[in-house]
Formats: sequence, C-alpha cells, structure tokens
Amino acid sequence: MTIIDLPEGDHEYRFCVDGEMKCDPAGKQTDGEGGNKANVITVKDSDFEVFKALERDSGTGTGDMQS
Repeated sequence: MTIIDLPEGDHEYRFCVDGEMKCDPAGKQTDGEGGNKANVITVKDSDFEVFKALERDSGTGTGDMQS
C-alpha cells in the first residue's frame, strides 16, 4: 500500500507484476502513452474533503492540503 499526493485530474497507472507492466482488467482503462493500455483514476476536489476536515479538527493548518 502507498499514499500518493495527486493533483485534481485524470491520472494513468499500471502495475509491475513479476517484471511485466499490467492493468487491472476490472478498472477503467485507456490507451496510454505509446499505445499501451493503462488504468485511469480521476481525482476530484471532493476527494480531499476528509483530509481537510481532519486538518481542521487537529488545528494544525489552514485546511488547504493542496498548497
């Protein structure tokens, strides 16, 4: 598991499995760079709401996790 800070928008990704790049066949896919299939994740501003709420509750910041 990993956590990656991504900006809003569409992001392509693939998995490296036993040295081979693979897509999740159940996930949303597109033709990625070089014509290779890639999965796509869409990050929306609303995805950050829980982090903003946690930050406000802890009193450790401005509530803007993207800056």
